[in-house]
Amino acid sequence: EGLVLAANRAARALLPVEAEGLVGRPLPAALADEDAAALAAALERMDDADRQTLVLRGRETALQVELGQWEQG
Repeated sequence: EGLVLAANRAARALLPVEAEGLVGRPLPAALADEDAAALAAALERMDDADRQTLVLRGRETALQVELGQWEQG
């Protein structure tokens, strides 16, 4: 499981946590429970798909997330 290594101002504005609560933690820890569950389900489905799209709730606007296979391994 990956950790958030850095968060720019745009990411901090979109996600419902402050930067200090985001960096060094897994992304699902920074999301609302139902968004974390939706992300986990989408990641599970990546075994059978090339791409997944989902919408997460941000601070002021919805955040469309597109997941794809990593080309480097």
